[in-house]
This record gives sequence, structure tokens and C-alpha cells, in this order.
Amino acid sequence: TVGGVAKVVPIMSSLAASSAAILTKTTSSNERMEEMLTFLPRQTAMLEEVQQALVRVDTLSREVSSLRGTTGALRDEVKQQSVVVKRMDTTLWNSEKEGLRDALAAPSSAATSPKP
Repeated sequence: TVGGVAKVVPIMSSLAASSAAILTKTTSSNERMEEMLTFLPRQTAMLEEVQQALVRVDTLSREVSSLRGTTGALRDEVKQQSVVVKRMDTTLWNSEKEGLRDALAAPSSAATSPKP
């Protein structure tokens, strides 16, 4: 019996050491799990913020798309106004030329007409 106990004691000692190592690892793992659980509410809040940011980005994207259409319409209107301004400028220039011709022609006819 004593010889059997002598064989069992080292095995029991090894088992105790292994159990102690497992207990240490389990304690460490539990501490890490607790630490992870403390981050969970912050991660949830961060996820909500990211989702809100994505909604804002989507809204901004739609607004930018709408502004592109408006900008295109404004560009076309400016082009049309440019054409009208050029025509008005040409018309005014022609009118000024005719007025200048008339003004230049008038003194020569006034010089030839008798004075009262």
C-alpha cells in the first residue's frame, strides 16, 4: 500500500499543479471577459454613431446629386443669357454706329443749309 501511495503522490502533485494552472488561466480569462464586457456599451454607442453618420452621408449624397441638377440648369441658363447679352451688345453697337453716322451726316447738311 505504501508503494502504491508513493506512486500516487507525484501524480496527485502533478494534477494539483495542473489544476492550479487551469485556475490561473480561467481567472485571467474571466478578467479579460469582464474587461470586454465593459467595452460593450461603448461599442454599442459607437455603432449607433456610425449608423447615424451613414444616414447623414446618404442624405448629403442625395443633396449633392440634387445640387448637380440645379447647377446644370443654372449653367444652361447662364449660357442662354450670354447669347442674349451678345445679341443686345451687337444691337446696341449697331444703334450707336447709326447714331454716329447720323450725327456726322447732320453737321454737313446743316453746314450746307442756309442760316436764318
